[in-house]
Amino acid sequence: MSQLILPLGSNPRHTFANFCATGNPGILEVLESLPQEGGSLWLHGSEDSGKTHLLQAVCHQAKARDQSAAYLPLKQMRELGPEALDGLEQCMWVCLDDIDAVLEQEDWEQRLFGLVNQTVDHGASLLMAARRSAASVPVKLPDLQSRLRGAVSFPLQPLDDDEQTEALRRRARSQGYELPEDAVRYMQRHVVRGLGQLCRVLDRLEQASLSQQRRITVPFVREVLDQPPTSEGRA
Repeated sequence: MSQLILPLGSNPRHTFANFCATGNPGILEVLESLPQEGGSLWLHGSEDSGKTHLLQAVCHQAKARDQSAAYLPLKQMRELGPEALDGLEQCMWVCLDDIDAVLEQEDWEQRLFGLVNQTVDHGASLLMAARRSAASVPVKLPDLQSRLRGAVSFPLQPLDDDEQTEALRRRARSQGYELPEDAVRYMQRHVVRGLGQLCRVLDRLEQASLSQQRRITVPFVREVLDQPPTSEGRA
């Protein structure tokens, strides 16, 4: 029986099929090899480089394969204390997002060190994500620092405008409709150019499109963006 631990607000659209790997060739192959090999992987990059998407995609794929998996956004969960990590060593996949948010805290570092060792003993896969490489994040516990630096490191690059366009259009196709390229370009010119923000705008456009039974075109995008978002549309 699979065990899937995902927080409220995890995105079911964060799948491998919806991930645009153009700017990060090889990452999907690396992730696909982990179930056979186990081990630790450290993903690092800026906020919109796709770290969260990939970690959640791993968990969704694990669920489809009836494998146990857990995704924890540590920046959101650090107030719960390191006890939030209890029991994770039983999962085949352990995905820790924003791990740098809890480093340099002795209780967290001690529990993380134990978790790393336990996942190795059980042949599980431990995926960690941070803004910086494992070699450059500050760690107080030398043994933990050594373990983290021993993980396979993979830098993720944010998507450029063309890659963002492909990612948004792929996301739309997964929902059963075509998103015109000129509509995406309009969004890029009038919205902060982070993929996360663009995806939230696209969610808002989809809701408006469904409620008004209209296609997403440049005039429709302009009309929706000129209106203040409703409370349901806020991310």
